[in-house]
Amino acid sequence: MDLHVAHERGGGPADELPVHEGARLARGDVGEGIYNVMYVVFVRAVLHGGALAFGWLSSAQAAGGLLGGFVIGHAGRRLTPRSLIALLAAVGLSTLVLIRFPTVLVALGVALFAGIPAVGYTVGFTTRLQDATDDRYRGRIFGAYGTTWALLTLVGQVTGSGLGDRLGSSALLAVEGVLNIAAGVLALVLFRRIGPEVSSSETPREECAWAEAVDGAISVEGLDHP
Repeated sequence: MDLHVAHERGGGPADELPVHEGARLARGDVGEGIYNVMYVVFVRAVLHGGALAFGWLSSAQAAGGLLGGFVIGHAGRRLTPRSLIALLAAVGLSTLVLIRFPTVLVALGVALFAGIPAVGYTVGFTTRLQDATDDRYRGRIFGAYGTTWALLTLVGQVTGSGLGDRLGSSALLAVEGVLNIAAGVLALVLFRRIGPEVSSSETPREECAWAEAVDGAISVEGLDHP
């Protein structure tokens, strides 16, 4: 996907878009598809939970998204969107903690905690993408990204469905967690090579994009795994 129809600003957000997109894809939109399929299996087979447990966990995920929106909305301006991308690693770590300590109580705590880095990542990515793209191309960029995300998520769902019986839900969720950690670390390393970032509050446009991203994250996070 060609994301270089953004503003031509040396060392700015346009140069960072391939890093953002690479981290997102490496993270696994595929891994997200795996999670969507195997999380239900994990709750049933490993946590030994039924419909009630899954309902509580779904509610905790939604509450975690709201909590993440609140925290990022108040503290996020002291962080750069670039640094928020690295929160992917915290999302992956939360999955690995759940696998290591597979209890319903731990799962509830993880669901609440994961909302903070998940919203942080969403805000950081959306802000940089909005700021780096020209008005004429923004719809195309987001459309291309959304299509790529949907296709790779479908690949992950098919993979989870095909390998779930052979590898088990824990192993596949571990893959998803490792992908998140690797993508967060990769993004952080590559961003350091790019150089210092311009503050998200330096221009009115970036300020507006930041606020829109926070509002959008609050409204959608917690409904699904980040």
